[in-house]
Amino acid sequence: MVTHKIGSLHTESNDKVASQLFVTMMVNDNAYVKFQLDCGATCNLLPLKDYVKVMGDPDDLYIEKSKAKLTMYNGAVMYPVGKCKLKCTRDGSSHVLEFQVVDGDVRPLLSAETCQRLNFLKVLVKDSFHHVDTVTQDSQFTPSTLKTVIDDDLLTEYADVFEGLGWLADPYHIEIDPTAQPVIHPPRKVPVTLREPLRLELERMVNENILAPVSEATDWVSSMVTVIKPNKLRICIDPKDLNRAIKRPH
Repeated sequence: MVTHKIGSLHTESNDKVASQLFVTMMVNDNAYVKFQLDCGATCNLLPLKDYVKVMGDPDDLYIEKSKAKLTMYNGAVMYPVGKCKLKCTRDGSSHVLEFQVVDGDVRPLLSAETCQRLNFLKVLVKDSFHHVDTVTQDSQFTPSTLKTVIDDDLLTEYADVFEGLGWLADPYHIEIDPTAQPVIHPPRKVPVTLREPLRLELERMVNENILAPVSEATDWVSSMVTVIKPNKLRICIDPKDLNRAIKRPH
């Protein structure tokens, strides 16, 4: 796992110095994205909603798995849903940049390395008294040094949690309020491009006894939700009405 730091650019605001710096680029020849220039970041960052916007074709929404861990400027940790390489164009010049894609309320960011490589930012201080320390990719932590003893201990102590599908040992019985009015939701629409992958995933889950077909009438029907994840689909349900009718044990 590689840890990237996401910094924040802060300066005193006056007539000559901007407190925040931004640049707009055409991404993948599909949409313009406004990026913040972040000299405290060690990777480029792209929100999932912007990734969907610039890809255009739903068939291209499968992104490469990322092993990165993102440490924000306030110490918070985020894990990306994946990473991708996108063509970014500005003033007739195009560059292929790698982005960590995150599902959250964050701004698109360009790292210090990218800002310098694309000539958006330059380090002008050269004298020894005001020396600016630089860090190259070769001197970054390697994935092996980022493994902590705590992580290893947890994986060893709870090894069974990280294996298999997490079956419950015994059937779990849920009590329903008999006065609740049952709700049957109609099927939600599925994009044409996802229908075949969805069919294959449903078949896989049935074959592995995760799901069971129901052919008879039932009082409750919840909507199926299809979530796009890196290199796969995640199938779940939206049981909001059923949840209201469940009797909670105390």
